Amino acid sequence: TAIFANQKALLEKGVSVTPPANASREAALKAIADGSGLTAIVSPRLTRSVDACLSDAAERDRLVAMTRAAFDKIKGT
Repeated sequence: TAIFANQKALLEKGVSVTPPANASREAALKAIADGSGLTAIVSPRLTRSVDACLSDAAERDRLVAMTRAAFDKIKGT
């Protein structure tokens, strides 16, 4: 609910985030999550820290795969 309630602001902030050119996938995702404000919204609700989730390669790959799949299914709003 918090993500959808803040979706416009998250997207506006997120598109302006430019991770460093040589950033790892983990660092790039973290920069986008932090810069958009997503980390601040989800951190209180997580049992593991955002850093722990993003540093887990299997979980990170699953997140990226889910995001790609969503873009394949959602053509517009």
